[in-house]
Amino acid sequence: MAASALAGCEATEDPGDPAPFSPDAALAQSIERKVNALAPEHDLQHYVRLYTRGAGGNVEATYLSAPRRGALEKWEGGQSYWVKSSDVPSVLDGGCSVINVRYHAPTKKLVSLHCNGVA
Repeated sequence: MAASALAGCEATEDPGDPAPFSPDAALAQSIERKVNALAPEHDLQHYVRLYTRGAGGNVEATYLSAPRRGALEKWEGGQSYWVKSSDVPSVLDGGCSVINVRYHAPTKKLVSLHCNGVA
């Protein structure tokens, strides 16, 4: 089951020392390679992938697989975007149509990877 594969990757520890990093396409691609390795059943080309800078050197990412209407109209499916956290739509359910990622850039570690819950 896809949700269980992602649930097994979830971690909650803080990886530590914040170090500066540059949000760019190469960083997004590196994160996506790690996500693909752990959850190959989710074709990321079907997701709008939104990245934000988080606290402590973390990158927070939300991958959304949904019709291009409403909040997603401004983004093209299958693409990655660096955005402000306020631009990321808040989704409370959706199962694996919404994937949440936390990546610690200084250590290059995937800290958390999980699907949203289902209402």
